[in-house]
Amino acid sequence: MSKSLKVHITGEGTIYRNDTWGYPQYTMKLANQKDGEWLYDYIQVGLPKNSLVNNNTQIKINDGFFTFFVKNDGSYVHKIVITSFDIVNEAVGEINVPSNDTVNFDTDLPW
Repeated sequence: MSKSLKVHITGEGTIYRNDTWGYPQYTMKLANQKDGEWLYDYIQVGLPKNSLVNNNTQIKINDGFFTFFVKNDGSYVHKIVITSFDIVNEAVGEINVPSNDTVNFDTDLPW
């Protein structure tokens, strides 16, 4: 009988968001030092359903696990699935206001 390794993940990190194909995809940066030089790689991250996080947001992972999936070409992609997290420092993106929408501060505000 084969047993599988179960790894629970906690800690802090930065979420990177990429809105490819019409929905957000998240990654986190991994760092390792070899011969005095820092090496970096990125790993895919899954967040709980209906979670939306801005790019460059720092989070505290309360619970997560390590898994993988198989692509159509047969290659494996490793992934961290985060089941619970708290936002430590949320990145604030630019606010885009369409040019055809104007706000009249004298009449549109409730006071």
